[in-house]
Amino acid sequence: MKNKFKKIAIYCDLDHQSGLGHIKRMEILYKEFKKLGHDCFFIFNSKKRFFIKKYSLKLKTFYFKSDQKKNDFNEIVKVLKKSEIDLIILDSYIVPLFWERKLIENKFFVVSIDDHLKKHHSNLVVTNKESLDNKFLANNNQTWLNGLKYLLVKKISNKFKNKDKKKNLNVLLHAGASSSFKAIKNLAARTIIASLKYNFNLTILCTNISSKNYMLNLITKNKI
Repeated sequence: MKNKFKKIAIYCDLDHQSGLGHIKRMEILYKEFKKLGHDCFFIFNSKKRFFIKKYSLKLKTFYFKSDQKKNDFNEIVKVLKKSEIDLIILDSYIVPLFWERKLIENKFFVVSIDDHLKKHHSNLVVTNKESLDNKFLANNNQTWLNGLKYLLVKKISNKFKNKDKKKNLNVLLHAGASSSFKAIKNLAARTIIASLKYNFNLTILCTNISSKNYMLNLITKNKI
């Protein structure tokens, strides 16, 4: 991307079920692209316009229309071709896998943001997971960027860095708006065990009854 400005589209989850995690980290990426002079915009379904406007007022946004979910893909492609984009970034847990393959067939460069080491057809996959081997590669032309250095977060403030270490640490454990603790089962169990071992205050946020019951069963199963 050196010495050439790009047109970049971002498609991410943003509604009352997915929460704000996806849009917040994509906003960080969006602002960095803008600093580099690239033309970057978000693309959302117009059915969610009312909800989205509350959280993306300062972000360049295009909307596509569709009557049914199965028609979303064709409408998205129309917007992308009309805008003559160079690449599209997908940060979503709900888009079908075939979207990645079809977007590539339509001559777009596709980047997927991965949290759970799932299968992808994208040209480039970015994940903060450290452990990775060749079994995740869909083909020899696919590239994976993995590790904590690819974690999309803002710079840690000095206020947090200089926090009094003598005080008890307060930790919040959550798994997104849908509370998908199953996807981070090992992390959840180890965090609870660590709270007992190192005596820090742990709060577990469950956004629904099923996630609450899952965590209670996990605690009982691990004899915590």
